Amino acid sequence: MPEFMELLKSAFSESANYLTWSFFSIVASFAFYQVKQKRKKKTKPIGVWEKGMYNFYVLIFSVVGAVNILYIVDVFKNTVGSLSAVFMGLFAVLVGVNAGMVVLGQADKRD
Repeated sequence: MPEFMELLKSAFSESANYLTWSFFSIVASFAFYQVKQKRKKKTKPIGVWEKGMYNFYVLIFSVVGAVNILYIVDVFKNTVGSLSAVFMGLFAVLVGVNAGMVVLGQADKRD
């Protein structure tokens, strides 16, 4: 068991920066999506360029978040081994839920 904990420690130390990148990328993606949704509710129509800009930023930040999550999975696969599928699911859920809660919590505070 101590060997397993050492493997986890090294995997977490190698992937901590990438978890931060993926978290903030997904937060930015949620934020751009929420801004787009709020702009739709206003009486002034959204232009094609604005829609394209929002969609482009959502896509870019989502891709950056996904790439960083995949790197975290790779680190755990190389360090821990067969348990990487469990950690992949854990990180994907952790990052997605945290990002969504942060954005929705901030939106509720303003409303």
